[in-house]
Amino acid sequence: MTVSVHNIFVTPIYDALVDIKNVSLEDINSNEFHLTSPRPNAMHISSDQQILNNPEFSSILESIDGHMFNFYHNILGYSKNSQPYMSASWIIKSNPGEESNSHTHANAIFSGVLYLQTEDNCGDITFDLNWNDDRRITNVFEPDISEMNGFNNRVYSISPATGRLIIFPSTLKHKVEINRSNIPRISIAFNYFLRGNFNVGGGNLKVN
Repeated sequence: MTVSVHNIFVTPIYDALVDIKNVSLEDINSNEFHLTSPRPNAMHISSDQQILNNPEFSSILESIDGHMFNFYHNILGYSKNSQPYMSASWIIKSNPGEESNSHTHANAIFSGVLYLQTEDNCGDITFDLNWNDDRRITNVFEPDISEMNGFNNRVYSISPATGRLIIFPSTLKHKVEINRSNIPRISIAFNYFLRGNFNVGGGNLKVN
């Protein structure tokens, strides 16, 4: 019996390594931070929400932009009538014992993270599908799973590594697991929006 299964409407997650040798952790730690939320074990976020606009991080911004353009145009296949641009960027510091709630990023098309300081067990980034997501086989019942695979998994985790860059759709629900290492996990998170001409579907929209 010949059988094929079509895995349609996939969710792409971009994964690459970035040279961060020019990033100074002293510059990173000199920023002002506050808690991401009032709940216990919340992580710390920089008060500067445009951190990569600072001159000392220009090389990192250029590198992330290059990967974002590669993802958008060469992998996802979108034309150069539109371009992604970074709309926000901030530092996240997760001390031992800290974690985040599950969340999405509003007012953004793509989001991502670049890890600057990591250690084993410092907290994976974990993605999961919403209950009402059309890509779930069923959102009414949860059948027992005998073997996890790309068709039935409900969560997907990626482990941090220094210099690792992850980019994903901003609508994809995700959380940062608890930091069980002995050092702070430090990363730069960011959002991208789109500008240009959008003509699909008979409409003609220009976003500057």
